[in-house]
Amino acid sequence: MLRYSKQVRDPVLGWIWLTEDEVRFVDGCAFIQRLRYVNQLGLAHLVYPTARHTRFEHSLGVVHLVTKIFQVLLERDVARRIVQDLLDELNMKDQGFSYILQNLRIAALLHDIGHYPFSHSLENYLSYLLVREVESREELREIINIDDEKLVRLREIALSLYVAKEHELITYMLLTYNIDLSKTIREKLPNIDINLVKDILFIKVFNKILKIGAVLESMKNDLQRVRQYDKNTLKALKLLNSSISSTLDADRVDYMLRDLYFTGASVSTNITLGDVERILANMRLIEKSSDEVLIAFNEKARPSLEGFIIARYNLYKWVYLHHKVTLMSTLIRMLYSLLIRKLEELAQLDLVRQHIRDLAYFACGTISSRDVLKLTDYSLFTLLSTYYEDICKVLGEAGKKIIDSVLLRVSYYRPVWKRDVEFENSLKNATGETALQFNQRIGALIYEICKNPEVLEELLSIFYKRLITELKISLEIYGVDEDTFRTVEKLCRSIEEGNRTTVIIGFAYFEPDIDIYIVSREDGTPIELKNISPLTSSVRDAWERSPKIFIYIDTSEISNNNKIMKILQTCTIKALDAAIKDLVNIHSNASPCIHQTLQ
Repeated sequence: MLRYSKQVRDPVLGWIWLTEDEVRFVDGCAFIQRLRYVNQLGLAHLVYPTARHTRFEHSLGVVHLVTKIFQVLLERDVARRIVQDLLDELNMKDQGFSYILQNLRIAALLHDIGHYPFSHSLENYLSYLLVREVESREELREIINIDDEKLVRLREIALSLYVAKEHELITYMLLTYNIDLSKTIREKLPNIDINLVKDILFIKVFNKILKIGAVLESMKNDLQRVRQYDKNTLKALKLLNSSISSTLDADRVDYMLRDLYFTGASVSTNITLGDVERILANMRLIEKSSDEVLIAFNEKARPSLEGFIIARYNLYKWVYLHHKVTLMSTLIRMLYSLLIRKLEELAQLDLVRQHIRDLAYFACGTISSRDVLKLTDYSLFTLLSTYYEDICKVLGEAGKKIIDSVLLRVSYYRPVWKRDVEFENSLKNATGETALQFNQRIGALIYEICKNPEVLEELLSIFYKRLITELKISLEIYGVDEDTFRTVEKLCRSIEEGNRTTVIIGFAYFEPDIDIYIVSREDGTPIELKNISPLTSSVRDAWERSPKIFIYIDTSEISNNNKIMKILQTCTIKALDAAIKDLVNIHSNASPCIHQTLQ
């Protein structure tokens, strides 16, 4: 359908083909080239040393896979009719299906440009942090030069995490407001319709916003355009969006194949490109309504689909939610929080001040092509190593420990539990609960935390107060020696003084359970795979029992004393349990969903 001019060798997918326009765009666009220096898995390479692959090759992989999906879709009469209707609506029917594919491939290429350094490590947090600090500190606002328009966009991102992920919202800001990026697209991709690209990427986000009636000044023009679309246009855009973002899409398939390859984390069952091709070959389309199409799969692909689910569980379990990966992601968030909170004292350090300013401008969509190349994982490491002594002096001992952890992998922190058995035993000893009971109570809370970072701040504030109480009670209950008594009292004072690195709560929100529908040749009625597959059910059960949250203790403060560790293990879990219940009571009226789930 397209004329390709260049091949890129990829160890995961084989040869990735690009058109002449795409090559010019990739080579000439700083926003794409920047992705070469943003690791796909953040700081996971500190656990899996070969996990150094980047968002750049992932984006190329998504372009490759979304093309395969589109070609398979066009073999189905339903999809051909839907896409043809879209061409008619756009007055582009003479261009043919290749026109839609061109825009779809560019949407895939651009889908991750909004990621901060360290990818998901800062997801759904940094814009909230910037807004909170800028609004409360006029001096900070002047240092990073945030005007009212930029602040409005930052605030809209921070308040819209229920409808989209932060990197998706930033991608939207870049595509809508960035002058340099718009100029590059016009010059290198003259046949691309940027509105169509945005519709492909964000049609579900737009629909969510329209459904809840939210007023977003930054999106008003696009929302007005989407309001005018008829059902056929919406159906086509949702179908195209599903090829990039759905239960089984080009994005998800590529990061699974790529992450498995570069971490070597496949356990028992792996998924290969052959499995993916088998799944795609058995794709079916079912029209659920006048504006929605369901993607299902022939039952012949069931073994490959089950393998996909098991492999995805292994990735989430052993990579994304590995206790050390979770710790490093938590520490990098804490480091940025410290840097922003202390920026007035660091303002004389040009690289630090500029880095924070660039983060704000990036989120608003106004960063220049020159400056966007400075927003990489390596940029932070450069300024930390360049200004190491000066930054540590301002951030104090807590900041120094964080910096040493992410730069040198110094192991200050020990998790209360690492694996499932330890998780289960720790809970039983402290609260009498099973892992399943505990996870069922905190599931909605973790979701809320990821959508509203203020909830995390509330939880931590309550947790540390509860922890001090539990530690003091423990001194009365347990017959401790004088050394242990002094150490526990020292920990209490440290926590009371606001040191949040003595005991750390780390978590990540991931849900590997996905809704996949299959159809049999005889019936044709779509059935959810999890309802008929014992393998899928067992994966779901295993996930529901696995730890989603970790508690880490700074052993340098207690010299890894086993007696103190035992006291801390019990006290931290009791404090967390009590803090969750307190938070539920606080939000029982404002967030009934949380209350009903956690009570």
